[in-house]
Amino acid sequence: MMGRVLSRFVFLVLTAFLLTACGGGTGDASTETTGTTGIQRVASVTLTTGADTLTADGNASTPVLLSATVKDTDDTGISGLTVIFSATLGDLSATSAVTDIDGVATVTLQSPTSIGEAEVKASTGGVFSLPKSIVMIAGAASTVSISAAPSVIKPGETTRITATIKDINENVVADENVTFVIVSTVNSGSLVELSGLTDSNGQVSVSYTAGSADVEDIVVARA
Repeated sequence: MMGRVLSRFVFLVLTAFLLTACGGGTGDASTETTGTTGIQRVASVTLTTGADTLTADGNASTPVLLSATVKDTDDTGISGLTVIFSATLGDLSATSAVTDIDGVATVTLQSPTSIGEAEVKASTGGVFSLPKSIVMIAGAASTVSISAAPSVIKPGETTRITATIKDINENVVADENVTFVIVSTVNSGSLVELSGLTDSNGQVSVSYTAGSADVEDIVVARA
């Protein structure tokens, strides 16, 4: 009796393969504010970033440069002032730096191993720049996992198959193209969609429809 019941169902065996993936980006922006510090007149503190995105891989060799330019009311850079830097995510090379002859102080920001958004600021003598944002994005795809809900269906029924893509630090990877294929010998079922892009949760789903035979199909996802 148990054998007859099981023979009326189609069992899916799901596997996943990783091919290639990439991600990243660059940009530049600036903001300013006004005020005074000590006996020197500070008209503005302008913060610029060497990029507006950074891969969340914790790699110390690829930091983002943060530059704060301090100017007086004549639009001239003020040297010798200590600028304080802060960041809500990632690691700063230093929390302060002294302005050079052009009124520029610089530090770098190293990425963490988790995705998110870092807010960075610079200030001197109580005068603050407007905050800048640097988005920590996932690295290259490293793992592909796949599941079906439900994983056991009757011939002719349909189920949803979902692939989840993550980088080496377990961050979900968005906008990754994933392809699906049935590699079983019998190949009685069919896929409604053959590929798709992962969403913000690193997932993409396709529909599988079982054929008329009582067989076990193998579905593979590749990124």
